[in-house]
Amino acid sequence: MQSFSTIRLKDGATDYVGPSAERLQRVIRQLEDGLEQSNYTRLITPLIEEIGGREQIRMDFTTSVARALSERGREQYKRVFYSGSVFQPEEKFQVGFEERGEIAAIEAIQLAVRLIEELTGKAVTLSIGDAGLIEHLIETRVGDHHLRDQVTQMLRLRNVIELKQIARELDDELLAKLPLLFGREGAEKILPFVDETRLNAVLELADAVNADLDFGQMGLQTYYDGVTIHGFIDGVTEPVLVGGRYDRLYEQFGQQQQAFGIGFSVERLAEVL
Repeated sequence: MQSFSTIRLKDGATDYVGPSAERLQRVIRQLEDGLEQSNYTRLITPLIEEIGGREQIRMDFTTSVARALSERGREQYKRVFYSGSVFQPEEKFQVGFEERGEIAAIEAIQLAVRLIEELTGKAVTLSIGDAGLIEHLIETRVGDHHLRDQVTQMLRLRNVIELKQIARELDDELLAKLPLLFGREGAEKILPFVDETRLNAVLELADAVNADLDFGQMGLQTYYDGVTIHGFIDGVTEPVLVGGRYDRLYEQFGQQQQAFGIGFSVERLAEVL
């Protein structure tokens, strides 16, 4: 008879039982029901995929969704939602949704806010930036592509200390200030170096959804190439929703596709129930 006595919990994974499990399931059920009622189609992707010839446990839903929807015959699925676990490297539960083609960003953001507020009874505070806008700004100021990637990564991680050090080496004060560019004042500082029409579109979106402006916010994932959005509620230090625009992700699957998505942090939302 096979022995199972050596089974151990994987590092980064957690067992949930009793009230903690019920809170997680309540978050998942209510978010799923809200998205289904808003005419999003459920998409289920496998936990294990092949990347570069090697099997890998799912680390990110957005890339899995793009891979799945890029397959022939699935063009009609323009609004989908997903639910499940990712490992980053710890296990996290996510529910999220995506729109492709004609993007209604304002309505999508408002839906995400409504679902969280109905679930938690707490107001959501939003912050909006634009990853592509800031990437372009960095490209025009940092010539060496290796250093450019380093600057972008430091900004993604909000590593102010190392970013300031690089800025001093380049004698570029604006680079050092990027993580601290907030509101209309931040917009005025970057206006001479970015496309004004695109910047105005970010300002208009922020006004439409009553969001703060944060031009140091690029999102941790490298596929974001447009507007990024984070949502917070009282009592939780990390974002309870994260999303944005990522058209270039679909280019890697051979498609020219507009795409916008938002993911919810199930564990963080469960904390306040």
